[in-house]
Amino acid sequence: MQNKTEKIIKAYYERIIKNNDWSYNFTHKSNTITSIHFLLDEIAGEKSLPSLKNASLTRILSALRILQQTRKKMIALYHERIPKFQWILLGFLAIVLFSTLSVIPSHLMIFNSILKGVFASSIVFVFILLSKFDRLKFFDKSIGEDSAKDVLDIFEGKK
Repeated sequence: MQNKTEKIIKAYYERIIKNNDWSYNFTHKSNTITSIHFLLDEIAGEKSLPSLKNASLTRILSALRILQQTRKKMIALYHERIPKFQWILLGFLAIVLFSTLSVIPSHLMIFNSILKGVFASSIVFVFILLSKFDRLKFFDKSIGEDSAKDVLDIFEGKK
């Protein structure tokens, strides 16, 4: 059972890493959780299990239920995007801020020039952060990819 479960989990992570898209399983059909359910049904089925195996099976099913709930929450979060109209409104407000910033005199004033540059940069960085948060891409490399590679390394016996 462990080997079959390993294959299912490996396929899940390899698909994500291959496409380099952590939202891949939110935008495409995924059968990871159902495959594990079918595997459990195939192994245990209608058999009467000793209490320890039954307790283990119950814990696995509970974990799968939590995974399914988490997946549904992530899909809902993925679909809660900033609408195009709000992006247009934010862009308009940024243009107003840049226009206002450009009329502040800073010729031959080093401090004012630095302040204008920092303020303009902060507007750009806010847009970049908003975009990354909106697409759920903020931690995908540092947390998601490292976690996936860690799981695959465990399967391969490297850890």
